[in-house]
Amino acid sequence: MSRCAELRRIVHNVVVAPGLEWHRSSTPLVAYAEDARRVDARIRSTGYDGVRIERRLLFSRSLGYLIVEDRVRSGRPRPFDQLWHLPEDAAPVIAAGDVTTARADGNLLVRSLLGGDARTIAGSLDPIQGWVAWRYGERVAAPVIAIRKEGRQVRWITLLATGAATPVVTTSDVEPSRDGYAVTVTIGYPGYSEFVRRGWMQDAMTTLAGFAQRMESAYDGNGNYG
Repeated sequence: MSRCAELRRIVHNVVVAPGLEWHRSSTPLVAYAEDARRVDARIRSTGYDGVRIERRLLFSRSLGYLIVEDRVRSGRPRPFDQLWHLPEDAAPVIAAGDVTTARADGNLLVRSLLGGDARTIAGSLDPIQGWVAWRYGERVAAPVIAIRKEGRQVRWITLLATGAATPVVTTSDVEPSRDGYAVTVTIGYPGYSEFVRRGWMQDAMTTLAGFAQRMESAYDGNGNYG
């Protein structure tokens, strides 16, 4: 195995196949779209023999969250890990399908909408994983979240959201399909919601508090709502 090639792969937020050799290959952009609400991009990787990895990234410009969908097709069943690298002071907590960080300022929520076995790796030497190097010749152990799935065809739909404190995010009505997925994402409490289907976003019903605030601001005092 080319150690340098493998290290170049596992130090990124990607899907890896433990035990398989990664060959240098292009990762073409196969589709791209954007508008005032979203950025939607798709890429494809074929650096593992007999394995095809497709990634779709959907970013909400209005609410600031990111959904990463990974689909893997393999010639035979094997384990795959979706990796998320964190800073050394992240102090991640894994609970009820969520990974949350506990930094003094600037935190991340990682939510796997289709499940998976999440674990933390930090300071591993064999294989090398869970390190950051801010200066040449120095290394510091830093956590990496690995969400494992096994099979010939595996899939992740992962939501990432950031905030000064732990992000408050509700996801509901998750419906994966062959050509995409549907999910309702609500940010904050009271919050605003978006309904996502096949890469398109639209306003969902806001919380009752948010609706009441909008109605109050539109009332003209004469029984009319603008």
